[in-house]
Amino acid sequence: MFASSICLSQSRWRRSLLLALLAAALVQSLLLPLQGFWLVFFGLLWFVFAWLWWQSWQQTEPPQTLLLGEAGELRWLPALRPSGVLLGSSLVLPWATLLCWRTLPDKAAPAGHLHYYWLMADQCSDEDYRAVARAIRACRWQQAGVN
Repeated sequence: MFASSICLSQSRWRRSLLLALLAAALVQSLLLPLQGFWLVFFGLLWFVFAWLWWQSWQQTEPPQTLLLGEAGELRWLPALRPSGVLLGSSLVLPWATLLCWRTLPDKAAPAGHLHYYWLMADQCSDEDYRAVARAIRACRWQQAGVN
């Protein structure tokens, strides 16, 4: 049984972060007298950030639901990402959370696969964001008791 159901939308902060990185690469390449390798390097860097920013505007993520269980179970609806067990190594920040989870063991991976997802604070309500932080804290306590 799942304790929390969190509805996620598309993040504007993620797009803004990519735009800031694009601007930083552009300013760096315009201010420095670049030649040879560095000119090609910053040109490619600018192109990569511009491509990522453009793709983030073109591809809209469908609304998702994150289900969190009392024992650290994690499940995505629709199943765009694999479900698994939330790990205590997840990172909680005021503006973003790095969700770390391990899938259930199978024949290909006896220990399961590790997965990561950056959950930005603007993707859900404040109450839901706090519920994610509480679930991570509970996983840390449970996993600390095992070790």
